[in-house]
Amino acid sequence: MLWSLECIFAEGPSFQAVPREQRFLTHRRDMSGPHLTTQRVGRLLQDEFLTAMCLSDEARSMISRDHFQIWAQEETGSDGSSASSGSEGVAFTFILRNMSTNWTVVNSSALRRPGEQATLHDGDVIAIGRNISSSGGIKNVPFVKFKFDLSGSTLRQGKSQQAAVPDVQLQPRASSRPPVPVVPSQQTPAHQAVQFDRAPLGTSLVGEIRPWFVLEMRGQGLKEGLESEASRIVHGPPLEENGDSSHFSPLVLGRGHSTGFWRRALTDEAYNALSREHLRIEALQGPPGEPVLVVVRNLSALNPICVHSSLEDVPRDPLKPDDLQRLTHGDFINVNCHLWFAFQDLRHKTSDLPRPACAVTRVGSEARFPGVGGA
Repeated sequence: MLWSLECIFAEGPSFQAVPREQRFLTHRRDMSGPHLTTQRVGRLLQDEFLTAMCLSDEARSMISRDHFQIWAQEETGSDGSSASSGSEGVAFTFILRNMSTNWTVVNSSALRRPGEQATLHDGDVIAIGRNISSSGGIKNVPFVKFKFDLSGSTLRQGKSQQAAVPDVQLQPRASSRPPVPVVPSQQTPAHQAVQFDRAPLGTSLVGEIRPWFVLEMRGQGLKEGLESEASRIVHGPPLEENGDSSHFSPLVLGRGHSTGFWRRALTDEAYNALSREHLRIEALQGPPGEPVLVVVRNLSALNPICVHSSLEDVPRDPLKPDDLQRLTHGDFINVNCHLWFAFQDLRHKTSDLPRPACAVTRVGSEARFPGVGGA
């Protein structure tokens, strides 16, 4: 045996019932090839193991197919010879390389980007989690943890010091907009206007992003006692190393995506009323000089969505399948009788900004702008 990874935590409610002997990913010598092979950890090779650890579909979907890799490297002296210590034999350094944009955390340090590395020691904790937006930036909250274990290993650990890596807290970049207050909690009376008086906090369903908007879930379909960050979905462009992205990937909402998230947030009745693909939030380039628009596309024929500018707004006709409509700060998306979303554009600083004069005209699945691209 070369080393093992013991799963010491998983957020599934039945994890403690998993026998300890079944919680190990053991890496052994390959006697038919190179003895010191690389251990790859991710959904591609360990999906059954991750399921056995009681992880939800939503949590497993945030683990990349090849999330991180571990290998042993023989230590050498200054002259390039093996760094052995007499009878103790050859010493090895153990290295973890992150392969995912969804972070790998070693102890309290985060490897945010693919290719970043850290040196491992016996007993180190490796975690994978979801990124939560807060007023201080993005915090990674683990949903599974492994302990790196050299007990019974045929390899001897060297004395190399752990490489310096960034801290798990991601501080806002100088180019980022200041944090914007958030939609109130679900206890806000339905007849009151939306007020924004706190820093944004929510859950990203796609990993590391630069928050552009928040969708706060409301309605009778939310489970009692649901934490505030679990009721808010945060989305935006990927957090890239070089510059800020001007668009974000489409966000599909429905019980066929991020199933565990919806199971934790909604009652059974509300969950079953949600289509597998109910709606999609998209980025749309507006007229020249205008910022990127956020639009919503209806995907459900059985329970089509409606968009309102206020809770007292005159009821509007539901969107037809594949129809889209522009979202502006303070809009409400009525999903069904159990659930609706309050939309907050984090690119704005207040809730009383005037609504832009340029509107999206719904014409089937196409978006048209008055005076742009034709008569």
